Amino acid sequence: FLPAGDIYSLGAILYEIATGQVPTTGDTSNLLATNRNKRLCEIIKKCLSKDPASRYQRAKHLSADLQKLTRKGIWPFRNRNAISLVEIAILPKTLYPPSCTFCEYCGHADPSSQAGYCKKCRVPYRVGRIQWKDGKKEKEFFLYSDETIIGSAPNCHIRLENNSKKNTIRPQHARIFRRKTALWLEAVEKDSETTRLNHRRVLGPIELINGDSVDISGIGLNFTIRDAC
Repeated sequence: FLPAGDIYSLGAILYEIATGQVPTTGDTSNLLATNRNKRLCEIIKKCLSKDPASRYQRAKHLSADLQKLTRKGIWPFRNRNAISLVEIAILPKTLYPPSCTFCEYCGHADPSSQAGYCKKCRVPYRVGRIQWKDGKKEKEFFLYSDETIIGSAPNCHIRLENNSKKNTIRPQHARIFRRKTALWLEAVEKDSETTRLNHRRVLGPIELINGDSVDISGIGLNFTIRDAC
């Protein structure tokens, strides 16, 4: 976690770079006249929110949003009308199940398509993955773009058993689901204290970031997210 004051200070620096002016508390109206990228303006506004709780709570959340800005600008010409756009039918295909891929910009997911790119945003689809150890075996599971259930029941997408702690993993223990453009984790049963993210107890939904560690009743799972092609 990063102190809210530090997030505000970084937002103030970005604001001054974008507008050439020092921000006034609660007033970000000058951003509208800069013709800057709308997503960048939204990031700056969030950093400068009057309410500290409305600002970024993790530095890596802010970093991830800033990195998305550099990934989207793949059209190399300043004037989009200089060259006519041509729809290419042979865009890269995904090697992962289509039901697991989604666009991290618009949230689009098409389980019937093997395409690796979002046709609207022109960026690669993304896919989430969970890895864990089952005895001496390394296992992995590519997360569904809508919802993945983790638990001990046979019908769970990811079935876990902890032989050293019997009956501590609930039939449906936790779920990972997509909300708009990101994957989120929450405990299915809110009285459970055995779901942790980066060593902190998880009850309500919390956004997953590449490299996060999830602990389900003593079983460690590693979350990664990558391009689907």
